[in-house]
Amino acid sequence: MSSNNRNANNNNSNNATESDMMTGKHLIVADKGFIFVGNTTWKEHPILGAFLHVTDCVNVRKWETGGFGGITAGAKSADATLDACRPQCIPKHAVVSLIQLADSWEND
Repeated sequence: MSSNNRNANNNNSNNATESDMMTGKHLIVADKGFIFVGNTTWKEHPILGAFLHVTDCVNVRKWETGGFGGITAGAKSADATLDACRPQCIPKHAVVSLIQLADSWEND
């Protein structure tokens, strides 16, 4: 295999990994300090542009233990207060951080 083919294969595998991380359950840190957890999908609006659509969504109002790492490990272990909320549409420019979570996050 030539080095060009190897690089092309590496680039494709990196893109697949990045794509996989763009959907699924995530903790989203949004502009103004809002923190949401839910199932995410990037979508495109013809006028407004790219946005993150968050379904099965909760707002993380506060957590008591573990710092930021604690809340990413699990809601129960961080003693988090979660508020159910309607689906969110967060503009791309307002997404500060996107952290992939386990499906069992609320019970961990």
